Amino acid sequence: MFENGREIIVRIKKFDSWSGDLEQEYDGKELGTILEEWMTANTVKGRYNTTDATENKMLFEQVRIPLYDANGKAMDARGFLKGLQTYLKNTPYAIPNKLMTKGLGQAVIVLGEK
Repeated sequence: MFENGREIIVRIKKFDSWSGDLEQEYDGKELGTILEEWMTANTVKGRYNTTDATENKMLFEQVRIPLYDANGKAMDARGFLKGLQTYLKNTPYAIPNKLMTKGLGQAVIVLGEK
C-alpha cells in the first residue's frame, strides 16, 4: 500500500445550470482531457482508470492516491480532490465547483456552482 497508494473512486459531474461541459475547450484542450492530465500528474505512478466519460460526467476508478500529503497527514479522497478543486477554481479555468464525499474512498466534484 505504501508503494502503490490507497485506492479511491472519483466522479466529476456538472450542475444543469452550468453553461459549460467537459467538452469545453481551454487553450485548445477539452476539459475532460485536462482532468485526465491532472489525474496522471497527481496519482501514484499515474494509476487510474477512466471508466465513463461523457460531456456531462466522468468516472475515475482504481485511482491510486498517496497515503500521506506533503505535511505527513493521512490523505483521503476529500483531501486528494481539494487539489483538483483549487486547480479548477484558478485561472485559466475559473470554474466554480463543489466537493462532496461518500465515505473515505469516494469523492464527487460538481462543476458550475458552489
